[in-house]
Amino acid sequence: MHNRRRLLIPLMALVGVFVPLAGLRAQHVGLTVARTTSDIITTYGNGTAGSYQNRNAVAAGLTYRHSLRRRTVLQTELLWVPKGYGPASKPTRTLGYVEVPVLLRLGALAPTGAALSPVLSLGPTVAVLATCRLQGLQAISASERCDQVLTAPFARDYRMRRVDAGVMLGLGLERRARDGSIFGVEGRYELGLLDSERQAGTSRNSTFFVMLHVVPSRLY
Repeated sequence: MHNRRRLLIPLMALVGVFVPLAGLRAQHVGLTVARTTSDIITTYGNGTAGSYQNRNAVAAGLTYRHSLRRRTVLQTELLWVPKGYGPASKPTRTLGYVEVPVLLRLGALAPTGAALSPVLSLGPTVAVLATCRLQGLQAISASERCDQVLTAPFARDYRMRRVDAGVMLGLGLERRARDGSIFGVEGRYELGLLDSERQAGTSRNSTFFVMLHVVPSRLY
């Protein structure tokens, strides 16, 4: 029941954003899907740093492009982004964030004009932790919840902060089809700026995206 309630957060966010977008011009509303590789990088007080095994997953969401000038758009996105660290790490932490990047995209294609263009994306992002699951602690704890603070056989605080913020930088290519739809590919990196964990040291989310974008000329 607890997990079901937490899943309502991203569902309500998707409904809250998608319904207003339904009345906007179709050529401004898009869809995106991405292959992600994520990690949590921790820096300790003595200057040493550590990371875990990368976690690979799939992110997806909606985009809205607001034209600022020709070949420049402000793109707001609503994304579901899995993060955490992967199966070679013990324990494994699986995180799910509802994320809202606001990106300046230089070189973005207009509905008319050039048919092919490189695109540079840069901007801030805010993320809310919606789901969190721990696996690999069966010998110590039967719970998979992320609010555990262990004292034995080792001391470890697994609690996560609910809100994260970061910056994104991406480089890609857009092409406009004959019907006016715009298709794009992009490599993007996101670095968290806030301490995402409550344990000792400073922990930041780190995520690479390989993205596919589509801005249909029509939404059916």
